[in-house]
Amino acid sequence: MRSLYLDLDIAYAGDMGDLMRFYLSNVDLMLWTQHQDVSGNDIYELDYITADELAEPILIKDVLHFGYLLHSHGLENVRVIGNRFQSPEIQASQAS
Repeated sequence: MRSLYLDLDIAYAGDMGDLMRFYLSNVDLMLWTQHQDVSGNDIYELDYITADELAEPILIKDVLHFGYLLHSHGLENVRVIGNRFQSPEIQASQAS
């Protein structure tokens, strides 16, 4: 089982439509970026850079859809908590 370690506060406020794009594949390095489009809308992008090449982007509709895609790619050690995506290991380290 692969694990994804993620501690991102995305200020989730309903359906984000096409604003979030994730590259899901074998994870070697994870880069989180936030920028604005020409209309001033925030765009959140999480790039998974792999040993091969970047995976195709997958559009995320909401938090539950994101969680489903993580599990469907074998990333089972991830939990969605409110507005945050956290792994159990991160939760344990924050609690101590």
